[in-house]
Amino acid sequence: MTKNEIAHHFAISFREASGNIRVEVFSGSIRVIAIVFVLLAVMWSINHFLGQEERCHDTYLINLGSRIVKLVIGLMLFILLLTQGK
Repeated sequence: MTKNEIAHHFAISFREASGNIRVEVFSGSIRVIAIVFVLLAVMWSINHFLGQEERCHDTYLINLGSRIVKLVIGLMLFILLLTQGK
């Protein structure tokens, strides 16, 4: 059996077992949930490691947002480098 045949058989058996729901639906929802959890973890870690004095300033949200943007861009570049290695 080739990889395409195995994938096709898996998709058919998954659809039968799940009540006529396609594999792509579960795959896409798992990816979205994973991305949301990564973003929440990044936001929590930045907020957790900001000092109490930094939280009291008026520029707290600006600092938090700029750090989140830098980390998300860094993560995106890292993932892009990993996927382009072929």
